[in-house]
Amino acid sequence: MNGYQLTKAFYDEVEINEAMQIACKAHHHSLFTWICELRNRSGREILDLPVDYTMRMAFIGSQHTLSNAIEDLATWGLIEVLMKTKGQGTKVRLAFAFLQKHCKSDANEEGAFAEMQLQKCKCGANEMQTTKINKTKKTKYIYRGRKKISDESITTDSREQEPLTMALPTDPPPIEPLPLDPPPEPTTPDTSVRLNGKGQMIIPDLPTLSAFILSQGGTQAMADDMLDFYTSKGWMIGKNPMKDWNATARRWIRQSNAKVPPGTAPNQSNSAPRPKHPTNIR
Repeated sequence: MNGYQLTKAFYDEVEINEAMQIACKAHHHSLFTWICELRNRSGREILDLPVDYTMRMAFIGSQHTLSNAIEDLATWGLIEVLMKTKGQGTKVRLAFAFLQKHCKSDANEEGAFAEMQLQKCKCGANEMQTTKINKTKKTKYIYRGRKKISDESITTDSREQEPLTMALPTDPPPIEPLPLDPPPEPTTPDTSVRLNGKGQMIIPDLPTLSAFILSQGGTQAMADDMLDFYTSKGWMIGKNPMKDWNATARRWIRQSNAKVPPGTAPNQSNSAPRPKHPTNIR
């Protein structure tokens, strides 16, 4: 079982185990994840959990929390505690029943392999091994009690790694260009007269005003002049606010085509000023 399958099995166990649903915390999951990662790294079923190293890799802050987390995982049936040394570390393995419940095809082979490793572990349980690490060589001393039995020097890594070879294609396949997205379609502004929540006319912006005037046969210059004129007037007609800018724009186009100054009444455009009546006539 790989790391993904073991993590999935953890969550499957949470769904059916009421004790885990009540008491499971983040440090339980982080410790179980590190046990699965250590198992996949080493390829062993019997795993050593040194206190300091396990706390650092599982993000656990105290030895008490680590000890309780190991006991909880064992109580819930996820792991089996094989050997426990106070203050130094613990030997554990994933529970055979847990593996058989969630992946029966792999559990039998892994269980047999674990039993073989457990026998080797029990044979050397009475011998304490200390390791002295040098830069290039590792010297291992074997003691029984206080008496040194033997010492041997081994290299740090006796396995020879074969160079990786990769067959590169002589002629790589051509890269097809990705299809380009079509250009966005231009949006037509809404040229209808809209009102706000108070029933007042919403003043149009230049693109909206230009679109309407061009649709009525006007020009862009007419739209610019009308916008500047009524902006300076506060969009007022006399003393009243404008109610329909569409009608005003159509009138603006007619006056501009008739060479009438925009903003003036038609009856005042070509009429001469009236003379003032004399007031002092005797």
